[in-house]
Amino acid sequence: MFRPADIITALFSFFLLVLTAFFYNKIPSAPYLILIYASLIFFQVAVVRLSRLNSFLTLTRDIIFPVISVLIIFESFEWLVHYINPKDIDPLLVNLDYLLFNGYHPTVMLEAIQTPILTDLLQIFYSAYYFLPISLGLTLKLNGMNKEFDKTLFLLLLCFYLSYIGYMLFPALGPRYTMNHLQSSELKGLFAADIIQETLNRLEGIKRDAFPSG
Repeated sequence: MFRPADIITALFSFFLLVLTAFFYNKIPSAPYLILIYASLIFFQVAVVRLSRLNSFLTLTRDIIFPVISVLIIFESFEWLVHYINPKDIDPLLVNLDYLLFNGYHPTVMLEAIQTPILTDLLQIFYSAYYFLPISLGLTLKLNGMNKEFDKTLFLLLLCFYLSYIGYMLFPALGPRYTMNHLQSSELKGLFAADIIQETLNRLEGIKRDAFPSG
């Protein structure tokens, strides 16, 4: 039986497949992307059908495949977003920040309290975000809260996929790329921030995923 969480991943993958086919001539990696999205649909159906066979396949359906789907779709945006919507909205976002902060750039304002140890702490706190959905799902599963787990999984996937639609509608590189010329000093940590930033930069690449932030 297909749950809402299974259906939403299959539908979103199908949406991306159709979108890629529609912009086929504009996307250099269109055949590769179509293969990716078609494979996600196929494996989603297969995982649902096979999940009753053993506990590992059930775990795959509940935790492993949703995580993999979210990551694969996110990674695919590096070859998709800029080709279907090439106009980044960073100048608009920068100007809105400038107006909201009464003629100041917030990133420049924060330099007044910038310290390496604070940078480390905030970078660690930010990075904890990546583990929150998985830890929440595992906690619900281990406590036998299956209905709550199914609802939570659906809502988490819905939020991710809505933010992904936002990346396509409002592509933005983000201030670390578009405002570094305004910074008087580079944002440096003491022992953790630099390593975490370099790792995330390698893993994420350039996805134009700054707005709305997932």
